Amino acid sequence: MINLSRRKRLVSGLATTAGASGLAVAARLAQKYGLVPPDHGGIYGLGETLTYASQRLLTRHSWHSLPRMPQSKRCSLSCRWAACSPIVRLQFRMAAFFIYVALT
Repeated sequence: MINLSRRKRLVSGLATTAGASGLAVAARLAQKYGLVPPDHGGIYGLGETLTYASQRLLTRHSWHSLPRMPQSKRCSLSCRWAACSPIVRLQFRMAAFFIYVALT
């Protein structure tokens, strides 16, 4: 058994408490400022969150003209064109362009 003095246990307990509270504050600030992705759960959650937050911070000013849009649901082929979101319409147009380029 390791002999730890009362002072060492007290200092290590305070350091652990300070670290945990600092981590909780950092998580709340990241959530408040939109640095946590909508799909942050799962096996790769921490890596996705770090990548998403760094990209949001580094490209914050370069994308200022485009608003942050929620993830759109995919439109089925039978839906009307006007009912689709602008993002889905753009995806359809880009796919048609890439097919056109590939065939020519």
